Amino acid sequence: MNNAIIGLASNRNEGENILRQTIEKLSRDFRSAIFSDCYLTDPVGSCSKRMYWNCTGIIETDLEQDTLKNLFKTMEREAGRMSDCKQTGDIPLDIDIVVWNDRVVRPRDWEQPYFQTGLKQLKQ
Repeated sequence: MNNAIIGLASNRNEGENILRQTIEKLSRDFRSAIFSDCYLTDPVGSCSKRMYWNCTGIIETDLEQDTLKNLFKTMEREAGRMSDCKQTGDIPLDIDIVVWNDRVVRPRDWEQPYFQTGLKQLKQ
């Protein structure tokens, strides 16, 4: 069994709803999934000036890391994410694997308040 700590984000006006719908789907697909509350953070490293809705989750899965990443990319596209989203600053949904089996695979995200806020809530 593999463990993943993931970060979810959206900077759309309806971003909180997008995250809640994503959390519901992931909770159905991964029964052991737990998620922090959704919370607003300032943009970091984005051309957008809009606030981001964020959430952190922990899931257990039989999937391999690349397979899980591809599933998340499919979910992002289904939420309206296009290849030019980073350039336009419009992020309907972003899901990243930050920690895979106790190994930090996205150190920049790991250090950011947008990730640590939710992680601290889950570790309480």
